[in-house]
Parts: sequence; structure tokens; C-alpha cells
Amino acid sequence: MEINVTGRLDMKRINVITLLLICLFGVNSYSEDVINKCVDDFRWIVTSPARIKKTDILPLSVFAGSVGVLMVVDEDIRLFAQNPDHRNKALDGIFSFTGGLGGALVNVPVIGAFYLAGVGFKDEKLKRIGVLSAESLAFTGLIAITIKCIIGRSRPGKEDGSLQYNLFEIDRDMRSFPSGHSATVFSMASVIAGQYNNIWIGAGVYGFAGLAALSRVYHDEHWISDVIAGSALGALIGKAVVHLNKPGDRKLTLLPYFYPERSQYGVNLIARH
Repeated sequence: MEINVTGRLDMKRINVITLLLICLFGVNSYSEDVINKCVDDFRWIVTSPARIKKTDILPLSVFAGSVGVLMVVDEDIRLFAQNPDHRNKALDGIFSFTGGLGGALVNVPVIGAFYLAGVGFKDEKLKRIGVLSAESLAFTGLIAITIKCIIGRSRPGKEDGSLQYNLFEIDRDMRSFPSGHSATVFSMASVIAGQYNNIWIGAGVYGFAGLAALSRVYHDEHWISDVIAGSALGALIGKAVVHLNKPGDRKLTLLPYFYPERSQYGVNLIARH
């Protein structure tokens, strides 16, 4: 079963998030099997709060309280991070490099690189990282943007203060909480770590994700509480996607194609048992 996706070669006008969703769900033809699998995974994730156990209440309460405390000191942490005395060329270089991570323009090529590397080296783990990262990234993006628009928190650069909220706001400057970049980069880190039972790989990808998340504070795009909440959200979604797609379940495989004579590109999403 497969989904065929075609389009004109005008990549500058294609929203990469839309392209990612097209890769998952398709538009010209569809496989009910693939769509149902993705819908079932998404439904399981968004309904997870209804399955919270008693043993989960304490850690969740501690985390929520910690985010609440950070919200109170958000402005102090921002002043510290933006103080010229606390910045230097080394930090500028590190956070300039990691600052682009988490954005769709970076994430989508990285996902493709993992998958193509898996194909080239015949490494199933790399292929799974590519496919599961695509699913995780799509889910994370949808959930994060929904929360952002509902809460409507003012970004630091708007200079309204950390406690300024405007519910159901779609203005970018009022979509600070949670940090979408932090959520997506931790979502992908969780998928990568979930494929390897190796503490060093886990520490490496989560450490890299942490630097990418902190860059959002360093560049004055988010409050620290936005970053912590977004990181946790992404990590949980990534772990959930890995859990829902354990080896032995249906395999989703991305197969790109290119027809230069017709100026068309495409992606086949195939479900195999």
C-alpha cells in the first residue's frame, strides 16, 4: 500500500511543515492502513492525560510546580542571559550554531538524511529514525502550535513582561509558550535515543538538544519556562512515537522519487507488515 505525493519543483514556496504532513498523509491517493496508523498514534498521544496513573501525579505536580516557579523568575533569568557581561564570542558561536536546530528548514533535511543514510548503509535503525522523526515532528508541531495559540503568551522581545497572556491569539509575538523549537528538537532527540540502548548516544543527543533549547533564551526568543515546557513536551511525544512503533509492528517506509522530464518530485509512504 502506498501514498503518492507529487508537486512542482518550486521549493521556495512550499511550507516545509505542510510538506512533512503531506509525506505522512498524502493528497493524490491514500492508503487507509497508513492513515489509520498515524491517526491512531496521534489519538493515543493527545488522549494520554486521561490515562495518567496515581504514580504519575507526584512527578507531574513537581514538574508543573517547577515551571510555575520559573515563570515567576523568567524576567530575572532573561536579564541575566541578556547581560553583556555574561556573553562572549564562544557562547555566541555555540548558540549561533545550535540556534537553527528545531526549525523546520533544518529538521526536514535532517530527517531525510537519516533515512537516506539508512538506505545507503542498509541500517534499519537509521531508516526508522528518519520515519519516526517525521511522525514525531508532525505531531509535536501540531500540538505545540495549538497550545501556543490557546495560551497566547507574550514573547520576551515584545517587552510586555513574562506574565502577559492573551488567550486564543495567533499573532507570532503572542505565541511564546511553549517553545516550538525546543519541543521539536527534543522530540527528534527522543526518537534517536530510543533506537539505541547506549547511554553515550543518549547523553549526546539530549545534550545537543539542550543547547538548541537554551539558544532560544540566549537569542531572546523565549522565556526559560517556555523552553523547559517545550523540551518536556517534545521528549514525551518522541518517546510515545517510539513506544507506539516498536520493531515488529507495521513498518512505514519513505521512498522519494524524481521525474526531471516532468519537473515533478514526490514521496511514497509505504506500509509493510
